[in-house]
Amino acid sequence: DGEEAYTYFTNPLKPDTDDDGLTDCQEIFGDSAPGRCPAPAIVNSDTYNYPTNPRNPDTDGDGLTDGDEVLVHGTDPTNPDTDGDGLSDFDEVENHGTYPTNPDTDGDGLSDGEELNGITNPARYAAVVRHSTYKFPTDPLDPDTDDDGLSDGDEVFVHGTDPTDPDTDDDGLSDGIEVDLGTDPLEMSLDSNDGDNLPDAWELRFFGNLDQGDTDDMDGDYCNNLCEFENDLSPLLVDYDGDGDGVFDKYEIEGRTVIVDGVSFTYYTDPNNPDTDGDGLNDYEELVPYSIRVNGSWITGVTSDPTSADRDGDGLSDLEERNHNTHPYRADTDGDGLDDGIEINGTYGDFWTATSPVEADSDGDRLSDLDELELRTAAHPTCPDPWNADSDGDGLPDGHETLTDPCLHDAPLIVSIAGSTVVDEGQTAQLIVQLSRVAYEHIVVNLAIAGNSTATAGQDYVQPASMQVTIPIGQTSAIFSIQTLHQPVGRDEDDEYIYVSIASLGNPSVAEIDPTPATITIRDVDPEPNLVFPNSNITVNEMAGRVDITVQLSAISDRDVSVNYQTRNGTATSPNDYIAASGTLHIPAGQTSATVSVLWNDDDIAGALKRTFYVDFMQPVNAQLPSSPTTVTVTIEDDESMYDVSLTLSATQITEGTNGNSLNYTVSLNRQNMSSQPVVVRVATTDGSATSSAPYIDYVALSEVISIGPGETSVTGTIDIIDDDRYDSAAQEQFTIAIVEASENGRIMTGPLTVTIVDNDAEPEISIEAATEVRASTDTTVDGALAITRTGATERDIQITYQTYPQQSSPAYDGQHYDVTSSIPLVLPANTSATEFTFRVHRVAQSDNTTRYFQVKLTDAVNATIGADTGNVTICKRNGSC
Repeated sequence: DGEEAYTYFTNPLKPDTDDDGLTDCQEIFGDSAPGRCPAPAIVNSDTYNYPTNPRNPDTDGDGLTDGDEVLVHGTDPTNPDTDGDGLSDFDEVENHGTYPTNPDTDGDGLSDGEELNGITNPARYAAVVRHSTYKFPTDPLDPDTDDDGLSDGDEVFVHGTDPTDPDTDDDGLSDGIEVDLGTDPLEMSLDSNDGDNLPDAWELRFFGNLDQGDTDDMDGDYCNNLCEFENDLSPLLVDYDGDGDGVFDKYEIEGRTVIVDGVSFTYYTDPNNPDTDGDGLNDYEELVPYSIRVNGSWITGVTSDPTSADRDGDGLSDLEERNHNTHPYRADTDGDGLDDGIEINGTYGDFWTATSPVEADSDGDRLSDLDELELRTAAHPTCPDPWNADSDGDGLPDGHETLTDPCLHDAPLIVSIAGSTVVDEGQTAQLIVQLSRVAYEHIVVNLAIAGNSTATAGQDYVQPASMQVTIPIGQTSAIFSIQTLHQPVGRDEDDEYIYVSIASLGNPSVAEIDPTPATITIRDVDPEPNLVFPNSNITVNEMAGRVDITVQLSAISDRDVSVNYQTRNGTATSPNDYIAASGTLHIPAGQTSATVSVLWNDDDIAGALKRTFYVDFMQPVNAQLPSSPTTVTVTIEDDESMYDVSLTLSATQITEGTNGNSLNYTVSLNRQNMSSQPVVVRVATTDGSATSSAPYIDYVALSEVISIGPGETSVTGTIDIIDDDRYDSAAQEQFTIAIVEASENGRIMTGPLTVTIVDNDAEPEISIEAATEVRASTDTTVDGALAITRTGATERDIQITYQTYPQQSSPAYDGQHYDVTSSIPLVLPANTSATEFTFRVHRVAQSDNTTRYFQVKLTDAVNATIGADTGNVTICKRNGSC
């Protein structure tokens, strides 16, 4: 125990401290101390070595316990490679099945390590006959790996042939046969010693003799021996489809062309092998087009490469690609960043999973399969789940949770429209559509205006072109706007209300709706209208029995308007002269006026001529008064003391110079009640187109006071008309005559009367001067004129049109010899009796001494007739007489 505790540090209570099958004593002393411990049951004394470590069950660290090496396998427990063949004892026992105590298990001349790992010893490698054909690994348990009749060691160190290829030179004869025949197994021999173009080696391979010619067709397949040799076919089999793969040998030899993704490929397959590439699909199946569905769309015309088992290198053979409907030319059929083999076999990174190789997003959550796998962590090795669109079950697809953890359940997403807003008419109202948290896709919100809104589209607001707003990814709100209207301007109205709510969502599965509506208040900005009294002083005959007082609004209102009223005594008292009244006057919305009526009785008793009372208006609602109170004065005329006064004419039209140049007017009185009081009126005229003052006097103005005494019923007067011998401004001119004033007991019953005066004068006559002379000058221009005169008076301007003409004998031309300086038309004002036609003679050259002529002719006149219409102009030569 002391040695164990202090010398060897083993467990004194346990005979085999390291549990390796050898006692501590056997490990330290081996079989050299029979007196101390029993010798172990050694399997192979040649390989037994000691001491081993009693505290380490595998002293040499080769993977076999010391006890197994000594007692079971007979290997050296202190040497990890007992036989020195380059393979550990553990690998030979557990992995390769070779003998750990024999370096060349199959006895082929190559050690087990050289067969599996190649020749690493330089001296041994130098002994290799032909390095270009040296191949490994070979089978350490089979002395002739390629079964060509030559051991692997002889192929490497004696003949230089490939130990993994039975026919190193591919001439159709195995390496062993060539060694036996004495031919070179390293070089294809095309020698033909019998003159038939067929290599002797090929003939010997198939026929065993050299008796067949190159044109012979032993198998009768229409491909003679030379054809069979050149195409590596058997001359002993009918080879229309020698390998039975469904593709005629002819096409396998000549090649088949297919187009994949726009690229042309030609494949030359082995006519002797139905599955050239060994992928489980025969050559015919690989060349027949088929269809696959990828990411929801069909891809047609898909074929595979019959010469490559895994053309796209995605880890799936062509047969597996077909079974999984993947594309054999595309390593990542669905384009999600994961090769098809990874998706099928579920071998991505540390977090194993299988996904769809034909759907980039297997679960349709807007995260590709690769994205989902790359989001996995050690804390969430299975989340996100590429087969579960909502890995955390929170109602949000994984692809929507780009800013949150798709593996943690989030609170529900609520869409609401916030609160209320107040805007003045004509302003834009804005409401906020908001989310309870960030969304990870666009949230399309459809809004609606409630039917109980008091505001009307087109009248109070502009109907929005769209009732839809979109909250972008990563944001929490969007603005919805409504343009309010201020129309009609100046029209007072109640505030209007628009109630807006969320009707639906474009993607209802991602959020919930808060049904609470928002309110837009459109505040009226128009002032209250004023109450207007068109007549604040009203006179009414007692006979009427009532007075109606109209109250108007200064502007139409959409609100009901009211005002209180009450009568008040003046010289008229209630109940003797009128019936007192009070109350509230209402003007309904949309109307502009209402009437208050006050009544009385006609007493048929002569009294005071006029009696007055008042109506006070106060306390308006939804309107303003000019003052408070506002008073209307009502005067009642006593019908027993009043007289109706009217005016008539003897004629309303008179022609100048007739009827003694005058007409009569009569003022009449309706005197039902005889009184000692006269009625006094004033009659006056007023100018119209006919005037009573200079410069044109058409009649004599009148302003006459007339008294109709007791017992009289009418008075007649005269209006004088002037015969002016003048062509008036119009064929008919007018003035008016009216009773303009009356005494208190007179009531004027007729308005102004119109008198028409018919002109009796003819249009005036105009004439042009007959001739004039002007002498030309070499130094300057010379002005000339012809006089135009008028006969007869007129009140109208005369417009004169004229034309100039050159005279044929020696013509003067306008613009060449002279310029007209008068306007066209030429105007002769009404208060002027004459005017001139004017012209300017051009300056003449020293050499020009010619007399020239032109004529002026009056062609038309407005408000006149033409008398002498032609004037002649002579432009005299500069020297001598005209």
